[in-house]
Amino acid sequence: MGIKQLIPLFLPYLMLCAWPAIAEDDTVKEMVCLTTHYPPYTIYREKQRDFVGRDMHYLNQLASRLNWHLTVLNFPWGRVKLEIEKDQYNCIFSLAYNQRRSEFLDYTAHPLHVTQYAVFYAKQHAQIQQKNLAGKVVAVLRGIPLDEHVLNKYGLGQATIIYLDSNETLLEILTTGRVDASVLNDEVGRFLLERSSFKHNIDSFVVSEFELPVYLAFRKGTVDMPVIDATLTQIMLEESQVKP
Repeated sequence: MGIKQLIPLFLPYLMLCAWPAIAEDDTVKEMVCLTTHYPPYTIYREKQRDFVGRDMHYLNQLASRLNWHLTVLNFPWGRVKLEIEKDQYNCIFSLAYNQRRSEFLDYTAHPLHVTQYAVFYAKQHAQIQQKNLAGKVVAVLRGIPLDEHVLNKYGLGQATIIYLDSNETLLEILTTGRVDASVLNDEVGRFLLERSSFKHNIDSFVVSEFELPVYLAFRKGTVDMPVIDATLTQIMLEESQVKP
């Protein structure tokens, strides 16, 4: 059963638990959050110095309904991860769950989106067309090491892994021949590739056996998570009803 199917089942209970706090709190709360440029989920606009995108839409809706004054800062993902164990910012998104992080952060009940990885490569690579990356040089995003389940696929565990600082660079470097393939979020890669000048030279395949949900996470013990969960669930339900 998918996320959208589960939302209506949990919504009445969550709203019942959270409604008194939602109704009574009219105090403006300062909320400073961290994320990174990760289109189409979070798209940092240099000229406006702000974020738009799918996950950002959820944050803006939460801010409006819960009376937050929201500030979102754009950090490289490696830097975002360094801030998890510090006490400077209110929230981080879009962040995968792990046990160590949960010692410092409270996660929302539902993910903002689910990541599916893909391998991108120059079309002339016959070996990679056969989904064999053993002995190849593969680039991934700094701060996001490949999960063990991914490394066990397509010979990735026998590849040489290098780390780069942006998804754009992961795709651009494929045109130079300096790496054989890049692994990144499938939807992010396709979004960026479609807007590139070299989109017809790059192919990809999805690592279909592995999915990674990512969440909105708050500094532990600092917010009313039932209220946030109920509000976010309501927003997601409304969005699912609008979409065909």
